Amino acid sequence: MPTTLIDDKVWWDCRRKLNGICEEVSAAIAAGQNVLLLAHFEATLSEIEATLRSRSVEIERLARIDSSILCSGVSGKAWSGLARFLSTPIPSTDDWGAIKLQHPSMMTGNLINIIVAEHYPLRSRDEQLVAATSVLACEAQLTFHLSLDDPLLTNFGVQSVQDLGKRLGMDEETFLSHPMITRAIRSGQEKIERGVPRDLPAWSIDDWFKHNLPK
Repeated sequence: MPTTLIDDKVWWDCRRKLNGICEEVSAAIAAGQNVLLLAHFEATLSEIEATLRSRSVEIERLARIDSSILCSGVSGKAWSGLARFLSTPIPSTDDWGAIKLQHPSMMTGNLINIIVAEHYPLRSRDEQLVAATSVLACEAQLTFHLSLDDPLLTNFGVQSVQDLGKRLGMDEETFLSHPMITRAIRSGQEKIERGVPRDLPAWSIDDWFKHNLPK
């Protein structure tokens, strides 16, 4: 089924990103929608799961993620898991028609909301994740979340963006979302990937940069 990619949601800092994701999960469940919460790193996923449970939001950790679970017909259910457990080879150019960009209001029928709590530093790993969602048995709507203090962005001096936002009076409690921001993040991932000779696994994104791209 087609996957709809929503423009990235970029929060002021990690704390606000965490709150925003938890509120989004809670609202979806309350509306009878299904949610799949994914993260590339165990540290991120564990933190969000703990916060959700502290707010009495039920979420089930999946060691294996497939359509038989996500598209079973239940509603108002939330699952979580590591992104690598939902993976498939990147499709050929001809297959990318199954992955489309459009506004969420255009979606119809049953779907699962996929919330990805972070970008992987390498663009190819995100592409593998998106490709995997396109073979689910139900429609998927996928959004990546990020914060301005994320190591992926601080490696490119994004602190200056926070400083500019403060001077302009930007609301720190809301997220930024725009196609230009999404493209800029992808460009940054591609730049990192060109300069990284290896991709050692890590518990957190901070550890990943320490092991794979030391300063």
